[in-house]
Amino acid sequence: MKFLAVVICIIFSFKSYSQCEYSIVKYDRSTKLLFLKQEPITLDIFETPFNGRIIKASMMRIGDNYTIDLEITTDSNAQELEPVCFKRNSKLSFSLVNNTTVTLMQLEDIICGVKQQDRKSDYNTVSNYARFVITQDAYEKLNKHEIVLMKVISDEYTKTFVLKSELEELKNDEVIISYPTRFFIDNIGCLTNPEI
Repeated sequence: MKFLAVVICIIFSFKSYSQCEYSIVKYDRSTKLLFLKQEPITLDIFETPFNGRIIKASMMRIGDNYTIDLEITTDSNAQELEPVCFKRNSKLSFSLVNNTTVTLMQLEDIICGVKQQDRKSDYNTVSNYARFVITQDAYEKLNKHEIVLMKVISDEYTKTFVLKSELEELKNDEVIISYPTRFFIDNIGCLTNPEI
């Protein structure tokens, strides 16, 4: 009986990221415009004793327009980091499991990152932000196939990330599980058919 209780406690201490959690929900009655932004989901974590990186993504809906907001936060005490600016026509490219590629574009003129310095620990942290538009063609492909690689392409920052099928992250003493390769498949329905 004790063993069963321990197993149940272990199972409930792992929490899968709950679908359809929104950070912003607004509806304008006069324009009938719905504005939704999902809570960010972690797509990648990289840590060493000297530096680290976390990538979070959230999808947003304004009326019938959909975007992916990307936040790439890097910290280091071994190197000096500088924020970058993502400009119009920066790209977010996904390589899918069926060997096709989907590329999203940023239409905003410019979105710049921010830098913070922790004087006590000598760590400097940079958070870079970008927003990419989801076209109808991209939607149809991303909705059917898992993502293998994600590549961010801009004048100041180009990097490729291999996404894991499952990722564990500790938040507020809870283990949160996300599924980066299924990010789009698992979450787009929260915008197209909102649960509010």
